[in-house]
Amino acid sequence: VTPARYIRSLRTAKRVTPKAALTALAFENSFSGVSTLLASRKRLEGLRKRVLVSAIPDKLPGSWRMTTVDDAGTLELGRARHPDWHRGPEMRPYLRVANVFEDRIDTSDVMEMDFSGVWEKYRLEHGDVLLNEGQSPHLVGRPALYRGIPENVAFTNSLIRFQAGDDVLPEWALIVFRRHLHAKRFMREVRITTNIAHLSAKRLKNIEFPVPPLALQKQIVQRCDELLSGIAVMDQQVETGLRRAHALKSALLRQAFTGGLVPQDSEEEPAAPLVARIAAERAAQPKPRRARKTTVKPPAQRVADATAPEPTAAPALAVQQEFEL
Repeated sequence: VTPARYIRSLRTAKRVTPKAALTALAFENSFSGVSTLLASRKRLEGLRKRVLVSAIPDKLPGSWRMTTVDDAGTLELGRARHPDWHRGPEMRPYLRVANVFEDRIDTSDVMEMDFSGVWEKYRLEHGDVLLNEGQSPHLVGRPALYRGIPENVAFTNSLIRFQAGDDVLPEWALIVFRRHLHAKRFMREVRITTNIAHLSAKRLKNIEFPVPPLALQKQIVQRCDELLSGIAVMDQQVETGLRRAHALKSALLRQAFTGGLVPQDSEEEPAAPLVARIAAERAAQPKPRRARKTTVKPPAQRVADATAPEPTAAPALAVQQEFEL
C-alpha cells in the first residue's frame, strides 16, 4: 500500500474511522509541506543571489572607480602537489579546492605535505581571499575568505590567492568575487580541459573590479552581512522543517506497513505465515519447460540448400518435319 493509494482509498470509502482520516490528513500535509519547503529554499537561494548582484550597481557612481583585479590586489597560485612531497621534514596542512566553498572553508578533510624551504611563500594570512582555479564551469572562481582558521595552513595550485590592496577591504573583495560568480562573469573566462573548467590567474587579472571609497565599502559589507545572515536564519528554519517532514513521513510509512493505520481483523491470516505459504506454493509448482528454439534460415540460405529438380526427358515419339522454303 503506497501513501497515495491509501489516501485515494479513503476518499472513495463509504466509512472512514477518525484515526484513518487523521492519518490521511497527516500524509497530505507531509507531502505538500515538503514541496512548499523545497520551493522556499529555492526562493531563498534566488534572494541570496539578488543581494550579491545588487550590491554593485550597473552604473557606478562618480565616487567609485573601475579597475581590474590585478590593480586591486595581488594574485598568486598555490604550490603544486607532487608525490615526492608526501613525506618530509616540514609537513604542513594545506587547503585545496575540496576545502573552499562559497564564503566557507571546510576543515573536516585537511591534508598535509612537505613545505621545506617554501613555507613562508605559501602560508595563508588573515584576509586572503581564495578562489577555485579548477571546478565545474558554474562553480569556477568560487571564493572564500580566510579568517585564520585553521591556523598555519598553506594552499595548493588548485586555488588562487587574492591579497587586497591598501584601498580595498578583503570583505569587499569577497563580495565582488561572489557577485562575479553569480552573475556568471567567471564563466566567460574559463577554459575547459579534460572536462574541468579552469580560471587561470592570467585571465582573472583582467576582470573588472569596482572600488568605492573605504567608508562606503564598510557600509555595503555590513548591509550585505545583515541581509545574508537573515537569509541564512530562514534557510536553517527550512532545513529544520525538512528534517521534521522526512521524520514524519518515515513514521507514517512505518505505521502503514505494520498495520497501524487502520483497525486490523483478527480473523485474517498474519502476514508472515501468508508470505511463507505463498513461497512454499511457488516452490512446489513444477517449473515450466522452456520451449526449444528453432532456427529459421534466411531465404537465400533456404534456396541454396534446396535440391535442384532433375531435367525432363525428351518425348519418345518426337517427329522432325521439313517445310518448303
